[in-house]
Amino acid sequence: MILRQKFAVSAMVLFVAGFSGCFGGGAEGAGTPTANFTVTPKGDGVTFLFDATNSSDPDGGDLNVAWNFGDEGEQLGTLEEFGLIEYTYAVTNTMFWVSLVVTDSDANSASDMEQITLGSGNNSKPTVVVKNATRWIKPGGGVVLDASQSRDPDDDLFNYEWILGNFTDANMSVMSPFLQQGQGFDTVLQNEGVYLFHCHPHPWMKMRVIVDGKDPNATTLGEVDITNYAFSDKTVTIAPGGTVNWTNRDPDVHTATLEWFAPGKVVSTSPIFSAKLEAGDFQARLVLNDGKGGINSTTYGLRASDDAPESPLGKSNDYTVQTHLPPAQPWGGADHDYPVTWPGNLTFTVSYDDAADRTGLYRIQLVKGATVLTGCVVEAESCTGMYNVEPGNYKLRVSPGSEQFANSVYNVSTSAIQWSYPPFGDSQGCPPGYDNHGGICMKH
Repeated sequence: MILRQKFAVSAMVLFVAGFSGCFGGGAEGAGTPTANFTVTPKGDGVTFLFDATNSSDPDGGDLNVAWNFGDEGEQLGTLEEFGLIEYTYAVTNTMFWVSLVVTDSDANSASDMEQITLGSGNNSKPTVVVKNATRWIKPGGGVVLDASQSRDPDDDLFNYEWILGNFTDANMSVMSPFLQQGQGFDTVLQNEGVYLFHCHPHPWMKMRVIVDGKDPNATTLGEVDITNYAFSDKTVTIAPGGTVNWTNRDPDVHTATLEWFAPGKVVSTSPIFSAKLEAGDFQARLVLNDGKGGINSTTYGLRASDDAPESPLGKSNDYTVQTHLPPAQPWGGADHDYPVTWPGNLTFTVSYDDAADRTGLYRIQLVKGATVLTGCVVEAESCTGMYNVEPGNYKLRVSPGSEQFANSVYNVSTSAIQWSYPPFGDSQGCPPGYDNHGGICMKH
């Protein structure tokens, strides 16, 4: 199936005055070549014949062509050599933009674009599922976001990427003007982080700039060509205070526009995000990518401030337990009850303390009913765990690993469970003494 889509220039003039040729076709007039191509599927759903032989130069000169097949594949050469080309994609059930730029011997250019569908075209984005978790904490506290229940409707494998951005930094809002062919734009980025850019007229064109003061390969100048409807580099790494320069080589206009997001660092490529936050406002951005064009993302606001609501458990709960070993129960131990009335993060630390300096295994488990939610088995050292708890009754269970540890003492420290952000618009989602303002619980 082929979805051929041409864009009317007149619709663009309303907000991009002063240029022509955006979205294909090139400028009209003597000496200007014409770009045109057709697409014929070969029957397997992933192989296509691209035919640009109807492209022409009114002066009768030779033309060079530049193909971009939308999946990082490209082909450069003469019209005579590559005017007719067959291309096979490595993925299916998705859509790509294909572009053609033709250039004559006088450097006059024209372009054409089409959107093609591979296979059924019904590739679904991964579905983001993040457990309810604390997102407003005291400074120095920890935040855990668990996206392990995210799924892909097509059962495709997908990658996780968590980026933590900090609004307390002096972040920039960058948007170049509309760049005509040959025009450039540069910007200086001072703060470390990941900056996500796209082209405003062609939003499927994306790249990132990483500002990293520790990367030995970081440069003071990153140069990016915008050509054939793509950024020449998908990732550019510069040092803090470095400059990025974009130059448009296409006949159509492009921009380099920073996504509205607090630039930050990639902190995890696993389903779990965890971080300790000092005072400030933050964003945690999760991107799921199935590698077939299915990309889904979501952003969570985070706050660390002294006026965060207190925990329903009060302050840190430190205590000691003395374990015992009932007959015929090799992992006997002691429990401590945790009734939880609000969703949040439970953080616990258990360490072994024995006057005889014995060594051996012990086990810690967080249990709800008959289900063990998380835990660890360690030898003579501390064990720390975190879990996003929902309302209910929990037990923290400490058990010795052998009979020699009967009647030993274990030190247990649990952090406060901070109130979570309520669901947006849920007026009942705040603890007593707080009101919901735009999804954030604020004191009366």
